[in-house]
Amino acid sequence: MAETTLSTFPENKIEAIAYLYVQKKQYQNPTPSQLAEDYMHAYKEVRNFFASHRGAENWR
Repeated sequence: MAETTLSTFPENKIEAIAYLYVQKKQYQNPTPSQLAEDYMHAYKEVRNFFASHRGAENWR
């Protein structure tokens, strides 16, 4: 029997935060490319944040 691999979104905390950012942003009739651009911008910012704070002592 073949194994089934399930994929979920968001897959990790970076995707979840980027998605939440786009979801909460106020839009009036956004285009798909606007949403994609905002998502990718947020994704990169969140990824960079976590990378620069890796091992930070202020994490609880």
